[in-house]
Amino acid sequence: MLAAVTGGAVAKKLRLPVIVGYLVAGVVIGTAFKIRFGLGSLTPALAELGVAMLLFSIGLEFPLKKFSKVGRPGILGAVFQILATIIVSLVIFTVFFNFSPFKAMFFGSLISLSSTAVVSKILADRGDLESTYGELMITWLLVQDLAVIPLMVIFSSSSGQGSVFLAILLALLKAAVFLLVVLLVGKRLVPALFSKLAFLGSRELLTVASFTSCVLLAFATYSFGLSFAVGAFLGGLLLTSADLSHEIHGIVRPLRDLFAAVFFVSLGFLVDISSLGSNLTLIITLLVLVLVIKFAITFGIARFLGYPDRLAFTATLGLDNVGEFAFILAALGLSQELITPDFYQIILAVVLLSLIIAPIAFEKSHFLYSYVWGKLLKSGESTIHKVLAKSAELSNHVVLVGYGRVGRQVAESLVLANTPFIIVDYNLRVLKEARRQGFSYVYGDPTCEEVLRAAGVSCARAIILAVPEVMAEELIIKEVRRLNGQIKIYCRAHTKEDADFLRGFSPTAVIEPELEAARAISGLLND
Repeated sequence: MLAAVTGGAVAKKLRLPVIVGYLVAGVVIGTAFKIRFGLGSLTPALAELGVAMLLFSIGLEFPLKKFSKVGRPGILGAVFQILATIIVSLVIFTVFFNFSPFKAMFFGSLISLSSTAVVSKILADRGDLESTYGELMITWLLVQDLAVIPLMVIFSSSSGQGSVFLAILLALLKAAVFLLVVLLVGKRLVPALFSKLAFLGSRELLTVASFTSCVLLAFATYSFGLSFAVGAFLGGLLLTSADLSHEIHGIVRPLRDLFAAVFFVSLGFLVDISSLGSNLTLIITLLVLVLVIKFAITFGIARFLGYPDRLAFTATLGLDNVGEFAFILAALGLSQELITPDFYQIILAVVLLSLIIAPIAFEKSHFLYSYVWGKLLKSGESTIHKVLAKSAELSNHVVLVGYGRVGRQVAESLVLANTPFIIVDYNLRVLKEARRQGFSYVYGDPTCEEVLRAAGVSCARAIILAVPEVMAEELIIKEVRRLNGQIKIYCRAHTKEDADFLRGFSPTAVIEPELEAARAISGLLND
């Protein structure tokens, strides 16, 4: 906790994500304490406990039904990305680094996974969990997390000897049977059990039962040859089947920040700085290779699945790291003698550095896309995939950017007011609903001039920005001002800080949903 408070405070002072502070403080303070107090044997257990607690809360917050929000593209994309990363790693690391094929496949499996803990916390802090790229990333991450189960069985069942193909088949069968049992239990036993507990009227019993079910399932998976942390994650997923899942989540959520601090600091505790000096060049080389390989594969798959450049770039940047399950797989590889203790420390360093870079890079995603990616590679061009022909006939209309929850409500109001409008979004799923309603729309990146021109911004009377990403709103405002100096611009801001930031660009008005809700409630109380 001392490391978390110290590192988090320094990170906030430097305007860095607190996760970076937790990780760095864990390395620095952890190294000092291990030397002074001999805590080396304690820290792996602390890390295992921390990741189990954190993933239990993540399982509660992101149940399996989240998959349906992005659907087939997110699930297939994650599966293809994992397989492609393993194959590319197999080639690169056997040819250029003299890894054995099985060791290269192990390393590829390890780096194919991204951090659910880091990414979900960043998205939650930014209020982007329900953005298009947020939903895509969460689905992608959950598929990766579930893929850990067969991966762990594969590497638990084989140390590189015998038939790898047979080990994979047995692993898939074993994981499928286990998941089937978990889902059946979740649908039948857990809801009935927790409903009976709820009738007792004791919140304390519900809290104890929640954590007991988590620990029992975690030990069940551990005895099944899988990870304790995987079981905790599945325990969270299982509890979402209960009618009381929201109540359980309310009990667990206040502890989530504490779980996160324990987890991230304990990751830093695992790194032994004294053993890394002689391998610094290899660590940097592997880190760069890992980030480049994952970025190229993930971005290519996202574009192939039809996502526009900016969305694919943002999601890829968030997924371009190595996740917490890599520590678990690395420990398994060490126990199975697939890797040496020195290489285990190299892996820890690569993973830790990727987790430090990830939140910083993701915070700058809009800048990197607009001023680096877009200008160097011109990737912002030709992003329109479909424009309704009648949109060209619109004049003195309203351009509605974003057709999510807020955008739908605005569209209904515009229909009632008999105001002509056109929707701009880069999510085909929501635009299918707009098409069913008979609305005009443009599918593309609203930060691009070509898309805004297609929406008729130059002859529109107003534009409404109903998207949650404040940096995207900044870029849109700048483009819109250049195309039409007389247009009225209405922005949505998630927080007061975002609202103050947007007002610096002189829009017609900035609307804060939470502030408007507070005013409405106050008005009702005063009536």
